[in-house]
Amino acid sequence: MKSTNAKAGTYHHGNLRTALLDQALVGLRKYGAENVSLRELARAIGVSQAAPYRHFADKDSLLAQLAAQGYSELAQAMRTALGQAVSAGTSGLQAAGVSYVQFALGHPEQYRLMFGSYRIDQARHVELLRAANDAYGVLLETVREGMGRGELRDEPVEVVAAAAWSIVHGLASLIIDERLGAKAGRDVTAIAERVTGLLVNGLTRRPSTSPGKPRRH
Repeated sequence: MKSTNAKAGTYHHGNLRTALLDQALVGLRKYGAENVSLRELARAIGVSQAAPYRHFADKDSLLAQLAAQGYSELAQAMRTALGQAVSAGTSGLQAAGVSYVQFALGHPEQYRLMFGSYRIDQARHVELLRAANDAYGVLLETVREGMGRGELRDEPVEVVAAAAWSIVHGLASLIIDERLGAKAGRDVTAIAERVTGLLVNGLTRRPSTSPGKPRRH
């Protein structure tokens, strides 16, 4: 009687969902989101071409899961940084910005998937939409708290949040795409701290001054 182990190995995997997500990260790194396919992922981990569809309706469903995980991890990283900032008495907005850059550096494939040119319809993937809104909500709440303490300018919350996000997002993108000429071993955290420090300084509320009395001639 012939052994069926080889055939079984082709069609079964101990934790297929996790294996597909892990392999998709490899595919993102090598080929980009546009060229990832469930068929190639199945071949890479040694399962049948039909096996991935037990967990994901299509490629975008798998990528949406990866992106949602990324947003959740980003939100948690910012919350952790905010908690540490409060205990250290430093700016929460700066701490959140530095953690954002560090997340991008540590998860470049997910970061590009979350914010790059490949578009996933969030309306079709509720978990992704919820995770993205949660991450943005951390930024909004940080700005509101800073305004409530009188630390930040009295501007619309969305405007200040957009300014902060634009700067840290741009910095993160430049770093992971090696547009700043950064070399291995360069202290990216120090760069992020300096840039976000300038950001916070620019958004800091200045004490109001009353107009002086007119001079006598």
